[in-house]
Amino acid sequence: MSIFYVDFFYVYGKKIKEMIKSSTILIPMLLSFLFFLSVGTESTPIYTIGANSDLGGYIFYVTNDGRNGLVAATQDQSASSSWYNAQNDISNPANHNIDGKNFRDWRLPTKHELNEMYLRKDAIGGFASRFYWSSTENRGPNTAWPQSFVNGDQSISSKSNANSVRAVRAF
Repeated sequence: MSIFYVDFFYVYGKKIKEMIKSSTILIPMLLSFLFFLSVGTESTPIYTIGANSDLGGYIFYVTNDGRNGLVAATQDQSASSSWYNAQNDISNPANHNIDGKNFRDWRLPTKHELNEMYLRKDAIGGFASRFYWSSTENRGPNTAWPQSFVNGDQSISSKSNANSVRAVRAF
């Protein structure tokens, strides 16, 4: 982007004296340049681990630059759901708190994301001492990986078994 600005001034800087005489050319050119500057200066917020109502829940993972990460819902979307019905429970706004209702991109966490949530379960809050579904399927078409929020064990379970559901979303 800086090359553009250098080129802009190199090409047009020599002609500015000539163009001052013709303000009909100079003014639109300067306005265009100011527009490009304003577009290039927008900043992305830097996030940290913790509760964030603007993102709908609790940030439990952030990339090194602080611009992307994962948010956990702060309440369960279901206490007893099959893996097959879990996404329906997640997509129902009635199953989210007031901040979570503002988003439609909630999903089941992968087994790795669910383990990160387990490691921060006390900070995120609201977890029951039960198994929670992950989106990660096992080798067979009828099994997936839930995780115990009692001891952290992950196991293989039939997708028709009932487990709790807690949603995540990326930002």
